[in-house]
Amino acid sequence: MSHTRSIALALVVMAAVVASCPFDPSGARCDDGAHACPEPFLCAQGVCVLGEGEGEGEGEGEGEGEGEGEGEGEGEGEGEGEGEGEGEGEGEGEGEGEGEGEGEGEGEGEGEGEGEGEPCGTNDEDGDGLFDGCDPCPVTGVVGGDGDGDGVGDACDPNPTVGGDSIAWFTGFVGGLPADVSVVTGSLVAGAGDTAVASGALTIALVALPAHQNVTVAIRLSTTSSGVAPRAGVLVRTNGDPDGSACSMDLDDGGSVIFRVENGVPQPPIVAGAGSVPAVASIEGSAAGTSMGCRTAGPPQAGAIPAGTGGVGIIVEDATVSIQSMVVYWSP
Repeated sequence: MSHTRSIALALVVMAAVVASCPFDPSGARCDDGAHACPEPFLCAQGVCVLGEGEGEGEGEGEGEGEGEGEGEGEGEGEGEGEGEGEGEGEGEGEGEGEGEGEGEGEGEGEGEGEGEGEPCGTNDEDGDGLFDGCDPCPVTGVVGGDGDGDGVGDACDPNPTVGGDSIAWFTGFVGGLPADVSVVTGSLVAGAGDTAVASGALTIALVALPAHQNVTVAIRLSTTSSGVAPRAGVLVRTNGDPDGSACSMDLDDGGSVIFRVENGVPQPPIVAGAGSVPAVASIEGSAAGTSMGCRTAGPPQAGAIPAGTGGVGIIVEDATVSIQSMVVYWSP
């Protein structure tokens, strides 16, 4: 509203409340062009009134100020309110989206990590329902007791009444030869059905394990073919080379044979026995101090052997055999 229009309105309003004095008692109007008001009177809506407009102007000025203030306040308030409302809505939506994305990502990562870890492995060599890594006797198929509480089941514990034995190494040849098996001479390769096949006139393979004085090595095998003097067994107390003491089974009669290997050459038997050859044979050689035990399909044999560093391996002579498993026990 302009200042000029406000003053005009104020004059009209003030004329209604200020004392008037008609110029002509007969009722003539001062705005008819014929009857002017004498000084100091002014003509307002046909009536002569006193001309005190300054006071009236100040009152009208206050009215203008209040009107403008109210108009501005309402306009600003509405604009700010709408702007803030829209901003808050958008912010809440974005926050919820980010939170859901982060939660899903973290959950999936943790689940996959836990799923991939399997401390017992996934192979059950003897089919007893226990994976090899958690089986106290991984080659017998017997879920039995552990009388001495050393973690090796009684069915395969070298010393079932004396604690302290442990399974130092085991393989069921799943997926081929373990990386820590090295072939010194002859041929030892992965065979069908998770086996290792040894063949030729002489095969010696060693397992890279730390030396241990009291050691027992056991293998399970079946014979595919044999020559003139076939034997198959385990080496104990090797010196990190083909030399050492061996416990083998005579593949003709199943007897247990203890002998030495020197410079890679098998020596005549120290002791030997007779027995029968089973379809799947278990051969177990052990060394403690200067004594050696040998147990195969025939009666167990024992003999004296020279000291060595305690390495272990496989030895096969003049035959082709399939080896299903190999386990190494350490004793105190």
